[in-house]
Amino acid sequence: MNDAEYKRVEQNCRMPAYKEIHISSEAKLFLGDFVDPINSRLEELEAAVLACEKGNDYKENFAVMRRIVHTIKGEAGIIGLNDVYELCHQIEYAFEENIEAEKLTDLLLRFKDWLGGAALYLLSQTSDVGSKPENNEVDIERTSKMKVLIVEDDFTTRKLMQRYISAYGECDIAVDGVEAIAAFRQAMEEKTPYDLICLDIIMPNVNGHEALKTIRHIENSHGIIGLDCVKIIMTTVLGDSKNIIGAFKEGCEAYIVKPIDKKRLIEEIEKLCMVSLKAN
Repeated sequence: MNDAEYKRVEQNCRMPAYKEIHISSEAKLFLGDFVDPINSRLEELEAAVLACEKGNDYKENFAVMRRIVHTIKGEAGIIGLNDVYELCHQIEYAFEENIEAEKLTDLLLRFKDWLGGAALYLLSQTSDVGSKPENNEVDIERTSKMKVLIVEDDFTTRKLMQRYISAYGECDIAVDGVEAIAAFRQAMEEKTPYDLICLDIIMPNVNGHEALKTIRHIENSHGIIGLDCVKIIMTTVLGDSKNIIGAFKEGCEAYIVKPIDKKRLIEEIEKLCMVSLKAN
């Protein structure tokens, strides 16, 4: 890559002044959860960068750096920090360019320093967050309370989805497919089945595809079919046709690609679970 091409990459990866970072009122509610793990992730990123500069296992450390940037990008997108999300996206794209190792590691160190400062700024913006809901918060018109299971291994995503969905009723949490299947079985045995399951795909132990197939098998063994089955929305970063088609074949009713869009999620819940929303 020549100097002109690298200058283009640098321009795409422009790191805005902290005060330029747009923070919605809703994002402020989750800034603490976003910032809390930042320091440890940036320490891990710096260690991988320095290891690369020393010539230590470049391939492995390269993968570590990409994973960390991707994780931060995902969490920024989930809570609506679009400026941070876009920067991480451009940093990810830089990995695909034919950039000299020295220039790439320099870019990543500057990104680390910027994000460390941005985290402190973002944390300072949480002081005026109150407990009152925004004007666009919604109430549910329903005759009975729904029972919802959120299956998600990422803490920030779980908390955000729980906030969105808790207006519909009781929300239980499972951190992987094993817990999801166990929770579903227990609810069936106690004759208090779930009305809705939001199911991630990439999880430890048992992934979302396997959990979905097992849940449908359990229902089938109990003679539960068709409209009587629990409604399942896949919520995942995987947007390729193979995973989407596979999930629908396995029995999901909807598929939402992260970062989770609140409006889209609400629309799917309204459609699938026959509930309606009214503005406060």
